[in-house]
Amino acid sequence: MSFLSFYQKLPTLNQVPSFYIPGYTESLKTFKGVRVIPDLSFLEGFPPQFTSFLKTTFLPLYFVPLYIGENVYGFTLKGLKKMTPSFTTIPILPGQSEIKPGQTVILSEGFKDVYLFRVMGIPALPCLTSIPSSAVLKYLAKIDCSVIFIPDNDEYQNKHILKFQKTVSIIQSPLKYEIFNLRGCKDLGGFFDSESERAQSLINFKIVQNLLEGRDLSKRLQNIT
Repeated sequence: MSFLSFYQKLPTLNQVPSFYIPGYTESLKTFKGVRVIPDLSFLEGFPPQFTSFLKTTFLPLYFVPLYIGENVYGFTLKGLKKMTPSFTTIPILPGQSEIKPGQTVILSEGFKDVYLFRVMGIPALPCLTSIPSSAVLKYLAKIDCSVIFIPDNDEYQNKHILKFQKTVSIIQSPLKYEIFNLRGCKDLGGFFDSESERAQSLINFKIVQNLLEGRDLSKRLQNIT
């Protein structure tokens, strides 16, 4: 069975409503083509070259396709357990194929962190790790996109900012970017947690939204060559 055939036989999110991860389910509904692997019976025909990626996973889990154009070429997984590996089988992020040349793109750590932007139609990608890869940044630079990077507001924030800036500096392509430091919350995924975290997430979201709507980003973003 081919990878595409395996993917096409998986049920959609709406077909497995009993599988629900607070925040993640809502967020994943903003991405095209997400499927579910409910149990072991659905792994029949799973492409053998990818079986090593499933060694530490727990079912059920979400199967998030990675597109090049309209074609599915890879995937990343999200399950209930922390042991679900954070990886992509190709250096492309979920939602990356939707980005249009010249757009300003929000980059933040996880699926929940980009929910508010995506549900409002603002281009946003989850890094699936602390910072985006050089391949992702190089692609965005190539199609003349600008980036707003929103790191988690935790003890590693400064380290991640420096790592992001270093990655930008080595891609050998000019990339306009800005770093947005969150106020009063750890991350925007807190929107799905307590009432106070939800309120702070909304405040930060509105600040970024106003920045996007109220100024000429091309003049404010740094141009790194």
